[in-house]
Amino acid sequence: MQQGATYEWRVRGTPQRVAGGDWSPWCEFTVAEKTTDEEAAGSTESVRVTLPGRNWALVVDRLAQRASQDEEPEYWAVVGALSSALGGHPHPTMGLPRPAPEESA
Repeated sequence: MQQGATYEWRVRGTPQRVAGGDWSPWCEFTVAEKTTDEEAAGSTESVRVTLPGRNWALVVDRLAQRASQDEEPEYWAVVGALSSALGGHPHPTMGLPRPAPEESA
């Protein structure tokens, strides 16, 4: 994917009992010109992301799955930050194995 580029997609799904089906409407997204990492390096402004609550829960759940699978403490840090920002526990496990948070020195 390229920064600043717009991508479109659609899908066509059919139940097994149906010979054919219609295509979905076109969906699209645009990759930002600057990533949040780049913006954070050169700016104090934050990027606001708005999602419905159930979508945030999916984001946290998928990050936790990846963090547990890959044993990535950085992913767990993001899971904790999102959970805290959403009013939840600062060290959720989402029912997955998670190493104990490191104690601050």
